[in-house]
Amino acid sequence: MRASRDFLLTLLTAATVLLAIASWSRITVGISHAMAAIVLTGAVVVVAGWGLRLTRTPRWVIPLVQLALAWSVVSIRLTRAPVPLRHVPRLRLEDAFLAAGDTVAHSAPPVPVVQGVLPFVLCGAALAFVVADLLAHTLRLPAVAGLVLLTVLAVPISVVSSEVGITGAARSGVSPWLFALVVAGWLTQVVVTEGDRLERWGRHLDDEPPGPQVSTRSLTGTVAVGGTATVLALVVPLAVPTMHVRLDGFGGGAGSGHVTVTNPMVDVRRNLVQGQDVPLVQVRTDDPDPGYLRIAVLTRFTATQWSAGDRSIPKTQDSHGAVPIAGLSPQTPVTTHRYSISVNPDFDSRWLPTPAPIDAIEAAGDWRYDTNTDDFVAVGKGLTTAGLDYTAVKSEPDLTAAELDDASSALGQVSATYTDQPADLPSIVSQLAQKVTRDADATTPLEQAVALQSWFRDSGEFTYSTATDLGSGATDLARFLGTGPDSKTGYCQQFAAAMAAMARTLGIPSRVAVGFLSPTRESDGSYVYSSHDMHAWPELYFAGAGWVRFEPTPASGTVVPSYAHAPSAVTPEPSTAPSASASAQPRTAQTAKPRANAQQNAGEKSSPIPLTDHHTWRWVALGALIAVLAALVALPGAVRRRRRRTRLRSGSAEEAWSEMRDTAIDLGIPWADGVSPRATRQLLDRYLGTHDGYVALDRLVEAVERERYAATSDPFDRQVLTDVLHGLEQGEPARAVRRAAWWPRSVLRGRRDTGSADRTMDRVG
Repeated sequence: MRASRDFLLTLLTAATVLLAIASWSRITVGISHAMAAIVLTGAVVVVAGWGLRLTRTPRWVIPLVQLALAWSVVSIRLTRAPVPLRHVPRLRLEDAFLAAGDTVAHSAPPVPVVQGVLPFVLCGAALAFVVADLLAHTLRLPAVAGLVLLTVLAVPISVVSSEVGITGAARSGVSPWLFALVVAGWLTQVVVTEGDRLERWGRHLDDEPPGPQVSTRSLTGTVAVGGTATVLALVVPLAVPTMHVRLDGFGGGAGSGHVTVTNPMVDVRRNLVQGQDVPLVQVRTDDPDPGYLRIAVLTRFTATQWSAGDRSIPKTQDSHGAVPIAGLSPQTPVTTHRYSISVNPDFDSRWLPTPAPIDAIEAAGDWRYDTNTDDFVAVGKGLTTAGLDYTAVKSEPDLTAAELDDASSALGQVSATYTDQPADLPSIVSQLAQKVTRDADATTPLEQAVALQSWFRDSGEFTYSTATDLGSGATDLARFLGTGPDSKTGYCQQFAAAMAAMARTLGIPSRVAVGFLSPTRESDGSYVYSSHDMHAWPELYFAGAGWVRFEPTPASGTVVPSYAHAPSAVTPEPSTAPSASASAQPRTAQTAKPRANAQQNAGEKSSPIPLTDHHTWRWVALGALIAVLAALVALPGAVRRRRRRTRLRSGSAEEAWSEMRDTAIDLGIPWADGVSPRATRQLLDRYLGTHDGYVALDRLVEAVERERYAATSDPFDRQVLTDVLHGLEQGEPARAVRRAAWWPRSVLRGRRDTGSADRTMDRVG
């Protein structure tokens, strides 16, 4: 059947596009998390295009409907709403695209999908499906549809080529075997769809035209031409050394150990988990425990990621001279250490590694710092850390738990940006924060921070592992904190982001810092930080002390700061006992508001913490797909019933004759156009199941002849047509009548399947 053939060809086109999209795995990380939405998009485009073409929908309408349905799938994946009309979904959609743009602008491939370019991947895939279907089937130009496949494959090829030019690292853009499969799918589609045209290749114009089937000659010729082109495309690059193509499909050369940092949170995973451990930064210092070296500070928390946010870095805030420490009181005692820093020539970073808190710096080039974050960003064009030598002064506050507990009551001296949360932050984040602090009887911000840190490191049963695809956005944090298969397993990125997010729900200003931890001490007394030393940690704000580091990651090499231990661990210290006693009364008054929150939450103790809802969009998408499929299945029958009602109301014998024709085709009764009404009547006699049908058919034939050939004719009686149709239906099995109602052939195939009926009518005539 032609309809089945068209559907299979449409499905082949979508499958070939899907294979081409799979090549994007070479420039992305975690594209498997987007494949369900991509496959669903392709299925919606296939079914919608096929169904609309069967119902003879105008060509210009088909791609518009497909784009609308594909966008609904994308919107469901990003916002859980088919059409983001409400305020919250619109914000979520905006955040997703802003984060994707930031990832593209500041990241080198491979870029993350879930925490980065997911909107671009989904939209690109949807556009590829729609355009390929439009060219191959709606416009019937399958050969031209190959341009879409070429464009999709060109994305990883062009990106990897440009990356090779920048970094000198050699990587393969597209697997040769994947490329061969895409070409094979395209050739099959061209051969099956354009068989009659292929048969004319090499023939003289006066030769007898080919038949409807594709001959062995045309098939062999097409495969020979396409196969030769494919083999050349795979083999020729092997002779060009600069292309670094390997047939094992795993990329080219071993690489040069080059490390690039453009988006710090994204690069933590790439440099921590992937590749060899490369020395990046060498430090000489009088600090007996250099520990942490900060690269960047992330302040913007959205549904998709933690990012640097907007920065204010005027020219006066350069890398020459003193640097004010954000939030640190002049009365707070500090310990000063000097650092001499040398960066490996293979370490390209637009962010300058510095000790924190930094008091002064001297670095060549146009580096600017933000007074609110104290991290340094390259402003000069082409400026990176590669091969840079500079000096810095670290002024570390001498903090105690008691002093921080006193200072925690003075919150409000920092921007509200540091307590912002995504509008759609899953409730599990705030509810867990409240439960953990309530169980620890923590009321002050310091006590709450320590309770969260202890929960991650000890009582929460978390496991440190880099074998996870989770990111730092709100959705992934809900999965990390939940009870599903991806829960409670992650590395520093998840621990730091989760603690900072939970702190914000408690009203504690927080941010995430990215840098290095635990350098290796060399024999000459210097310290070396390598790519596997990259780390992320949360920083919380305390008035007078500024931004204070915490360490929730339960990995070897991470040490909890002395001020961040549980109160029982610090009360024996002689230096803290007087302060704790003196501050006991003020603390009770100053923490009245947190205690009120705790009492309010106590009433909610019985409400269970909900499971993460990261699968919600899949159920919504499945429901949307089922609704689309049901609508497409019901569409031909609805069109057919509407036609019948219109014809019955017309009062025209010709319209009645057309309705009888369509009914006969729907029931599987042979029909032929271009013969006389009387010849048609002779054929239909044997198919009428009622006497009234015979009489009504005679009257219908007479009315049609009168309307066609007489000068005037009387209005046609609609009851005549009703009797004819009833007679035809009574003469056929019940299953044929049901099939005609739900799957009418006259709508699906129109006038194209009447060849056998033509031959039957010729014999009758």
